[in-house]
Amino acid sequence: MKAYLLKPKRLFTSKQNRIGGGTIEGEDLGTRAGFAGVKQVKSVMAINLEGAEKGDYYFQYRNPDGEGKLNAGPFKTKEEAQAAYDRRQEEARKLKGTGRPKKVAEQTQAINRFITNFYNENIDKYGIRDYNKFEKDLLEAYKKADIPDVGGNRGLYLRNMPHVGTREYSNFPLTLFGTEARNPSGKSAENDFKNFFKKSFFAGKLQNNPELVQNIKRYLDYYNVDKKYRGLDTDVDRTALKKEYADVLDPNVSSDVLYLLESDEVGTGKLRANIIKQFLPEEHAAYIKKKDQSGLQYKELMNRVENDLTTEQLKQALNGETSIKKFMDKQTALLNEIFDTSELKKAGYSELIFNADHLEGMSEIVRMNNPEDKIRALKNLIGTTSQRNFELGMKGFSAKRKNIMTDIISKIETGADFKSDLAELNKITKTAYPEFKGDLYKYNPATKSIEV
Repeated sequence: MKAYLLKPKRLFTSKQNRIGGGTIEGEDLGTRAGFAGVKQVKSVMAINLEGAEKGDYYFQYRNPDGEGKLNAGPFKTKEEAQAAYDRRQEEARKLKGTGRPKKVAEQTQAINRFITNFYNENIDKYGIRDYNKFEKDLLEAYKKADIPDVGGNRGLYLRNMPHVGTREYSNFPLTLFGTEARNPSGKSAENDFKNFFKKSFFAGKLQNNPELVQNIKRYLDYYNVDKKYRGLDTDVDRTALKKEYADVLDPNVSSDVLYLLESDEVGTGKLRANIIKQFLPEEHAAYIKKKDQSGLQYKELMNRVENDLTTEQLKQALNGETSIKKFMDKQTALLNEIFDTSELKKAGYSELIFNADHLEGMSEIVRMNNPEDKIRALKNLIGTTSQRNFELGMKGFSAKRKNIMTDIISKIETGADFKSDLAELNKITKTAYPEFKGDLYKYNPATKSIEV
């Protein structure tokens, strides 16, 4: 008895490597009980595999017609068996939705048909901002359709959205309005899977509304024009440009355009880009490139202002902060607490959320020579909605203000007359911010600077 117990693998092992009561031992490939991967035949009597000889190789796979597993082989070499196993694994990966019992494939196709029909029959009944209602109605209709679960294959993925056929695991991957269903994984799997339905909704709205696509194109064309003023004959006539694009700069039109381009209610920047790129790849790529360049330039300007001031001066200007970005984020958050716009955001009107912005642009602040002027300018904030802030930039106010301020500073330094420039600066500011009364910008002879 002692000798028996001391034989290898009798005690203290979890790898018994036995199949169905026989005496076949699989090679230890580091998998549970040696069941997965290529195995070697140790005893022909214990394996149901015609033509198998001791020393041959084989592997097992799921029985597509029922429970249990089947043996594949025999193979004379391990390399031959491994190659066949790899091919089977690849095939199984592709056939996961159809290689199971026939009912699973029928379920996948039934879900695909339901989703396709619901989109085609209902998408035009909803507005561009109505995705949440669309999704709610879709789920209610799906429950009434009563498509049954099949074994462990649930009709709702992660108990959330209908489990349509995906590219990775089905012979019936669903594509809606150019959007292909993917099978996500990881912590964000639930939201990623829902994104297929959201992307399909907005892609469908655009596909069914060529006028909206054309409006987005014209808006992007306007945005992508180089409007920088250099005092050259080749500079764009911005007044004529605005007149040319007046139709899409109309707030009644630009509201939906901005919603699709910028609203977090549509989705992340990557998701929004994937939708728009289906229809306007070149225009949107230029738009993103210009936005990225602008963001980098603004960040560089903020860094320069921060480097020009001492830590104590920054704290004085930024209410105890030493980072302009952190200070601005806090001011924007405070505005949205005072003016509760949470319901607007839920309803998809993110462009109505309040933003804090400097009344004098960062490019103007960085050119100020006096630290006290920089501190004053950093404190001069105005609260605007996201849409209005965006429109002021799009309609050229920021560029005009910057150019006029540049001329004024230059004339102050050289002693030239700047009164007409100052009057023009106050004029365009009143147009942009009609809530301000009187002249906002004034010249201070003591500091020889323009103050607000």
